[in-house]
Amino acid sequence: MGGVLFVPGYPQSESFDWMQAWAHEFENSKLMEIELFVLQDQELFVSNIIEELEGMSEPRLVVAQGLGATAASWALSHEKSLPVEGCLLIRPVIANQVSSLSLKGFNEFPHLPALTDAAFVSLTTDSPEMTQQTLRWAVSWGGIYAVLPPIKKNWVEGLSMFRSFCLKTYV
Repeated sequence: MGGVLFVPGYPQSESFDWMQAWAHEFENSKLMEIELFVLQDQELFVSNIIEELEGMSEPRLVVAQGLGATAASWALSHEKSLPVEGCLLIRPVIANQVSSLSLKGFNEFPHLPALTDAAFVSLTTDSPEMTQQTLRWAVSWGGIYAVLPPIKKNWVEGLSMFRSFCLKTYV
C-alpha cells in the first residue's frame, strides 16, 4: 500500500489520538496538523489537503473524520487528477452541525462520487439524523457503510474495518 493521509476534523481533538496510533501502523502515512484558521475556511482546508496528497507516494488513501472528512470529500471531488485509490470518511459533517466554529463554506457535502472505493462510518453514539445523513452520502457515492462503537484512544474496531477495506481493495 502507498501513502495514507489522516485528516482530523478539529485541531488536537479526539481524532488526533486514534489517528496518531493508526499512523504508526502504516508505512508512508502522514497525519495532517490543522490550524484552526485553516479548518474554518473550506477553500483553504481543501487546498491544504490537495497539497498534502500531491506530495505523497502512490497509491494514496485518505482517512478523515468530521469536518476533515467533509473537506477531504471536496478535495477528492474537485481534483479528479489526484491518484487517490480510496477513502474512509468517519462522521462527515456540514456547517450547521458544528455550532462551536465560525465556518466559511462547508454548507453541503459533494453528491458526485469521487472514488470507486469509499467507506463511510457512523458511530453508535451518533444521532439518528447524523446516521441517516452519513448513510445517504455513502449510497450517493456508491460506498460501503458501517456503524461502529465510539472512538477510543486506539479505536481498534475502526482499524480492523480499515485494514479489511484495504485488503479487499488493494491486495
